[in-house]
Amino acid sequence: MSYLWKSDPAAGRDFGADGPLALVNQRWLDLMHTDGHGHTTAGLVPLAPEQLPAGMRRYLDASLPLWLRRPPTGADALTGFSFYRYSGSTGLPMSPPDGTLEFPKTAILMLAPSVRPTFNDSFLGSLMSSHNLVLTGLGPTQALVARHGLQGQVYVKNVAEQGILMAQLTAYFAWLSGISLASLIVALVISASISAFIVAVMKARHDFPLRLAGHHWRTILAARVAKEWVAGGLLAAPVIAWQGWQAAAVVVAAFAAACLVASPLMHLIAARWSFTNVSLRKL
Repeated sequence: MSYLWKSDPAAGRDFGADGPLALVNQRWLDLMHTDGHGHTTAGLVPLAPEQLPAGMRRYLDASLPLWLRRPPTGADALTGFSFYRYSGSTGLPMSPPDGTLEFPKTAILMLAPSVRPTFNDSFLGSLMSSHNLVLTGLGPTQALVARHGLQGQVYVKNVAEQGILMAQLTAYFAWLSGISLASLIVALVISASISAFIVAVMKARHDFPLRLAGHHWRTILAARVAKEWVAGGLLAAPVIAWQGWQAAAVVVAAFAAACLVASPLMHLIAARWSFTNVSLRKL
């Protein structure tokens, strides 16, 4: 079981800057937050109910009587629950109301002592319909459905298989994107090299006397490199603006920066090659 609430003052969830609130059970922590040795306490700092942010405390005091099978009263509303503040370098998998997964790096965890004995059928039905309550083990789940005579009414779907297929598809697209990017880099290097050598041969009569007169290569190549930088900037800027400040935009920006460095380097190599061959009367 996992249910993640984000701060939303309009919906009565004014959590401030204390991060989202997540309702989980021990089984979810065992599955999602373990170090491989059965320990699930890394990054978890225990909190007393009195240490909860005021906004979270008000939300839980108002909501728990509607969720619990045996609603307590007054200050006893949070009795039986354990609270932790999670903070880690990797996000802890949590499921928001739409049943997807998010990975907040900071959150307040509300650990329920159990599921069915604690929460009423209305709340559990809501969790099931939004995929926030998942039964583990395909065989035991099918046996549970059969024991209650619900064959033909309840269909068991193996969400783990769906997740594996999605992971495989994502890995395939990542591999394909990596191959495409590598091919693009190779093509760009080849095209830039050919372009630089063609320009160097065409400009040989211009570059040779300037270099003999003592002009630095930076001065000789500045005009042609500047044109390529301007053209590259005009092409990269709309792409970065369209992507927004996301991982893809960072990749595009890094690629553009590499091209800015590679352009003068290619022209320098080509110009030096041209100068050497003109000096030796080979060109």
